Amino acid sequence: QTPALSRAMQVDGDLRLDGRAYRARFYQHHYLHAQYAAYAVSLDRPALVISADGGVGPSFAGGGVYFWTPGQKLQAITPTDGWLGEFYDTVASMLGLGDSGGAGKLMGLAPYGRPIYFDAGLVGTRRQVTDQYRVGTRDVVQRWFARQQIDATKLVAWNPFDETPPNLVADIAASAQLLLEHNILAILRAAQAIARRAGFQYE
Repeated sequence: QTPALSRAMQVDGDLRLDGRAYRARFYQHHYLHAQYAAYAVSLDRPALVISADGGVGPSFAGGGVYFWTPGQKLQAITPTDGWLGEFYDTVASMLGLGDSGGAGKLMGLAPYGRPIYFDAGLVGTRRQVTDQYRVGTRDVVQRWFARQQIDATKLVAWNPFDETPPNLVADIAASAQLLLEHNILAILRAAQAIARRAGFQYE
């Protein structure tokens, strides 16, 4: 039997193409991310799979979902309460890298900086880092900058199309990347803990 969360990620409906109607099944995008990962690396072995992305739209808390693959079936277990994609998008926007596609630029810039603004207080679930959901992601990032004594007014005073990024911008990018990596590791540890408690076998 398919768990409730997995069922919620699959909706049957009609699709119209060139004036013709077809029966179709629509999948929630976290489910598709996990499906590709599961079949790419674990065709015949049970595995834990985790999705993580931005917080746009009705996306099961936006940040990601824990999955398990018993018997070559993908089962959604529970949302991760992650915030990584939204965090990355927000930092990219505040560094002047753009609101669309800025996250890729931020990741590309990260190796050129030093992660000197790493802040262990930003490692955790959305609930933990947003003070029980009372603070928005942009405010979380602004508080991070304030704690690190970063002058946010200097972040957009450069032209990303004509100028080499300032060291400050590159260092923030490197720090954001390291924060993302530590958060991913925390999510992995949480997935393992959930699997142990639930008795899920995986390789």
